[in-house]
Amino acid sequence: MIMSTTNAIEGMNIIKTLGVVDAKSTMFASSATDSARNNLEEKAEQLGGNAIIGYKVDLEPITGRAHAYGTVVVVKGRGDTEPDMPLSSPLPALQPRKPTLQKQ
Repeated sequence: MIMSTTNAIEGMNIIKTLGVVDAKSTMFASSATDSARNNLEEKAEQLGGNAIIGYKVDLEPITGRAHAYGTVVVVKGRGDTEPDMPLSSPLPALQPRKPTLQKQ
């Protein structure tokens, strides 16, 4: 699972966005962040994603529990074969504007 704190992954194209997920840790102490991240990865895999972007983790100081969240996406490398779906709809061709003369 690819994880990024940014909203993009260098060298990869986001093919599909599957949604925002969150997960809490099941353990306490130093492994709380790892536990939350692992739970988040499991949820992402269940949705069919292979990456998480915008990954964040908060540690609750009083309880010692962690809360992780991010956006699950499907990515492919830019050198991979054509994706199953278009990356975006093509933009219409820009037409040059005709100059207009203003009366003074």
